[in-house]
Amino acid sequence: MPQLHMEHVFARHASGLGADIRRGHTLTGLAQDTAGVTVDVTGPDGSYRIRARYLVGCDGSHSTVRKAAGIGFPGETSRDLVIRMAHVVLPRSARTAGGALRAGGAVYRPYQLHRTPRGAFTLASFIPGVHVVSTHEWDAAVPSGDSPVTLAEVRESLWRVAGADIPVLAPPEGRPWILRRLTGRNSRVAEPYRAGRVFVAGDAAHVFAGFGGSNLNLGLQDAVNLAWELAAVLRGDVPPPCSTPTRPNGLRWPVGRWPARPSRPP
Repeated sequence: MPQLHMEHVFARHASGLGADIRRGHTLTGLAQDTAGVTVDVTGPDGSYRIRARYLVGCDGSHSTVRKAAGIGFPGETSRDLVIRMAHVVLPRSARTAGGALRAGGAVYRPYQLHRTPRGAFTLASFIPGVHVVSTHEWDAAVPSGDSPVTLAEVRESLWRVAGADIPVLAPPEGRPWILRRLTGRNSRVAEPYRAGRVFVAGDAAHVFAGFGGSNLNLGLQDAVNLAWELAAVLRGDVPPPCSTPTRPNGLRWPVGRWPARPSRPP
């Protein structure tokens, strides 16, 4: 399911439960005490404050909440990985009847991560006749300067990783398509996941060079796990000593740390 559609579904569900979704509002600071958290916000109509018993920062890898709460984000940043992603049309000769990719005498199923001696790649189709192809190469040459990525560059990368030249074609015009290159990778995990009454989740808590939507999946599960525990505490169903709000990391931290381990194959 495309991320944009997922966001619409979640927003509609949250609104139906009474959530107040405010877009275009920016957190500028926070202060907490033993009873709750006070948040400073700037919105279209000026600045204001919000008071809550707990605050969860789900504001991405550059999280303002994480920084304001003094939560560290240790890890590593390197430039030894090149990721290319593009919407393409795969010729029928390169596909099986079930939609898998034929390349170099092997068959690669969609929606899976495929590691090869030269890197890794994924493919998926959410639009009939069009696939999203993503390649990951370690120690790969990067075009000099800020030259834009081309379909030919993606095809050459897929050739190196999959071991066969697949004549990918450009998708039909008329809508925005993915065609991008990312250089380098971040592998970082917040330490701890909680500072007092402030928590972090999603990319604010962990980042890594993921494949096939693994970052999104982990972020969603991370938030769901924290949400039910916080809800149980707020309702009084669970005494605070038995719940995540009293533990700096809880169950989520080991799960977030595992995919952020060194991801380069031996």
